[in-house]
Amino acid sequence: MSSQRYIRWFDEISLDDIAEVGGKTASLGELHSVLGPQGVRVSNGFAITASAYRDALDAATAWDELRRLERDRVWLKRG
Repeated sequence: MSSQRYIRWFDEISLDDIAEVGGKTASLGELHSVLGPQGVRVSNGFAITASAYRDALDAATAWDELRRLERDRVWLKRG
């Protein structure tokens, strides 16, 4: 896997990071950054990035199987 950052702490995340960590996690990062200095306790946490997910699937050569499973799941719902 590459040397990209795979873990991002809430205090490093804002709403500008939605593509990298998802909307809910970006919102938690925003809350941590904005409300923390105002005295509101928001626990720090972390996100595993979308890059980490994609690189893990690459390393496991799992994309084709994941696509097959998704295709079969959609087909089963229609049937």
